[in-house]
Amino acid sequence: MPQETKLQRYRKRASAIKSDRTSWETHWRDIQQFISPRSGRFCLADSNQGRKKSQRIINGAPTQASKVLGAGMSSGLTNPAKPWFRLLTSDPLLMEVASVKQWLFVVENRMRDVMQRSNLYNALPQCYRELGDYGTAPIWIEEDDAEVIRFYPMTVGTYWLATDHRRDVDTLYRELKMTTRQIVDKFGITNVSLTVREQYNSGKFETTHDVAHLVCPNADRQYGKIDAKNKPWSSCYWLCAGNDDKFLSERGYDKKPFVAPRWDVLGEDIYGSSPGMDALGDAKMLQVREKQFALAIDKGIDPPLYGGPELQNKTVGALPGSVTIVNPSQGAGAPLAPIYQVRHDYQGAIADKQDIIQRIRDAYYASLFLLISGQADDPRKTAYEIGKIDQERLLMLGPVLQRLNNELLDPTIDRVFAVMFERGMLPEPPPQLQGQALHIDYISILAQAQKFLMTGSIGQFMQFVGGLAALSPSVVDKVDFDQAVDEFANDIGVPPSIVRSDDDVAALRQAKEAQKQAQQMAAMAPAIAQYAKAAKDAGGAVAEPGSLLGAAGAAVNAGAAG
Repeated sequence: MPQETKLQRYRKRASAIKSDRTSWETHWRDIQQFISPRSGRFCLADSNQGRKKSQRIINGAPTQASKVLGAGMSSGLTNPAKPWFRLLTSDPLLMEVASVKQWLFVVENRMRDVMQRSNLYNALPQCYRELGDYGTAPIWIEEDDAEVIRFYPMTVGTYWLATDHRRDVDTLYRELKMTTRQIVDKFGITNVSLTVREQYNSGKFETTHDVAHLVCPNADRQYGKIDAKNKPWSSCYWLCAGNDDKFLSERGYDKKPFVAPRWDVLGEDIYGSSPGMDALGDAKMLQVREKQFALAIDKGIDPPLYGGPELQNKTVGALPGSVTIVNPSQGAGAPLAPIYQVRHDYQGAIADKQDIIQRIRDAYYASLFLLISGQADDPRKTAYEIGKIDQERLLMLGPVLQRLNNELLDPTIDRVFAVMFERGMLPEPPPQLQGQALHIDYISILAQAQKFLMTGSIGQFMQFVGGLAALSPSVVDKVDFDQAVDEFANDIGVPPSIVRSDDDVAALRQAKEAQKQAQQMAAMAPAIAQYAKAAKDAGGAVAEPGSLLGAAGAAVNAGAAG
């Protein structure tokens, strides 16, 4: 029996991964239809299609709530206008070394510059919105000659995922629609199938093909080899159609080339749950209520009528100033009247609709994210104030932010750092950092609000101590004010260049103390000279301990010793 090839194994695995996702697709399609109609590609035929997709949406409040979450997460977590992360050492004592702090500061600035020049801040808002709607939002991360690094966000339906034994996403499968020309340009004429080669040679460049791509840990890796096929991560392309047992490309990566953040994960679920799933029932109900409300208004403005037989086959004028002729023999009764009296509770209907909209907005944390957006326009409002105003939603959002740190932001920053380091774009680290691990601390407005909410603020502590000091001044001895300054500066992300190190502060204080003593000696010089003369005139008189003469003699002796 012939041994199964690598491509055959990969095809089987791709089929199994696709089967695992089917139970999620109905839910995702509902969210697409009622909340986010322009997202989602559930088959390759959907690609690059501009047809109308919002037929199920009458009231756009759910779509707007989705947009608010995407923009709010972008502003609150990864605002490109402000530093939102910093690098720290695993040893807190090293953070007191001026050369270490300065190196980290330079590296952070260079990384932010690369991120600004890349498309990261275009990709992240789409990622956040997909997370809010569908619960999962992978991004492909690739080195780029023009921008150093480039990010390719994926929409729901275009990818399939699998997890390892630790329930971390370690496998990404996707299917792409590519033209003959694109396939040859990307993989080379010698690597394509005979059919694609014939199409290319005959000039059929725009014929489309379905291409499969699987990225996973490389189980076939031969340790000791460093070629593309033996990297820790395998990345293989092949044509979906055809029986050719040949990869279009069989390469690999040293680091995982994608991130797959999830909003929330339950149990062994591969894909995440989301605010969109929570709001879906209300989103459907809102469209029903909007139809009913519109129908009620129509009935009130243009109610159904009944009339006498003389109006049969006659045109009835319904416009202002129009005339309808009736047979006078039928009497003076009104020929037209409403079938029934429509008595609408418009205010109650509006209140019910607003209640549904509010539930949708709450599911998407709209009030919190609008508050953060307002903070961006009002710098006087601090992260602590935001935490105090919306504590409940911040508490609910805490586990989500921690998951996004682990599954989205940490690996993204690690990938940027690794690419820049390999390209020689980072300065040589100081000797103290040799063998030291770095970790990431987040200083975005949301991260700071979470810190203030969970741990309390140094400012509150100082106010408390200040109040006690009025009753017992010695209580200030409990506070290390120098360390308080360092901790507060770290919490709010103050550049290390404007905070002196402990060694610099000690040297500065020593110099100040010496200067103070010199000034005191200079001020005492006239008195010392006078007392010294008095002592001389006294002819060796013995000074009583504690007397002014004794103090003068001690000062003279100290000056002589100096």
